[in-house]
Amino acid sequence: MKKIYDRKALAWGLVCLVLAATCGATMAVRGVSVKLAVSAVLMLALGWADLVRAADRQMHLAAMPDERDRAVSRESAWRSYQLLVNGCLLGAVVLMIAYGVWRSPLVGAAFLTLCLVLLAAFVILLGTNLYYEKRM
Repeated sequence: MKKIYDRKALAWGLVCLVLAATCGATMAVRGVSVKLAVSAVLMLALGWADLVRAADRQMHLAAMPDERDRAVSRESAWRSYQLLVNGCLLGAVVLMIAYGVWRSPLVGAAFLTLCLVLLAAFVILLGTNLYYEKRM
């Protein structure tokens, strides 16, 4: 008997196997259906993969990153966020100038969309910072 390292994967594997059995039972009652047969095969494959993953020690140990991996991940996520926001801000400034020159409603709509994207990015950043301030 193998040791279970990931209880969530074990639970999802069992759910998939129950769904595959349900598809098989439904086919036994109603008759053969291509939809149910494909669903049963997919659920069996997903359930088997989840059960194997639940008992795999290597994957469990690899899922726990060390301090350097966490720092690199955190720094790269912050840098990519900054690049995205700065790119949107640059695009908004260019669209603002273009709207001032041509007075096109299409350019105005694009400018407004980029401003809303920047607002959404700020609200998401504020929300995640508040969430992690409470948790840490």
